[in-house]
Amino acid sequence: MYKLPDNVDLSFFKGSLLLQICIGANEIILRFENQISITIQTDIAHKSQSGNVTAIYKSITTSASMLVSFLHLKVTEAIAIDPSTISLRFSNGEYLEIYDTNTQYESYQIKHGDKTIIV
Repeated sequence: MYKLPDNVDLSFFKGSLLLQICIGANEIILRFENQISITIQTDIAHKSQSGNVTAIYKSITTSASMLVSFLHLKVTEAIAIDPSTISLRFSNGEYLEIYDTNTQYESYQIKHGDKTIIV
């Protein structure tokens, strides 16, 4: 539906602590310090410190236990891999990738203060 804006700057994530994970039947909300959140309604991947995919999650509820391992960790890097995918690297060296898997509906939303990016 939407893509990331050209030259999107996700540097506001850097140094932000993941404070809370809200789990629903169809979405997960990651809440960080500094008024940052991501609402996820799409596929996500967990990558090891070496960058190898350890798992791809196509269901919100099955990803919950993996996401809990990121609680109280800081984001050390946040980048757009392509116009629809973001990658967050955490202080434990592991990565979370969030994909845009549906062309008809929103896949994820990033909020930072009063700004919203819808993908």
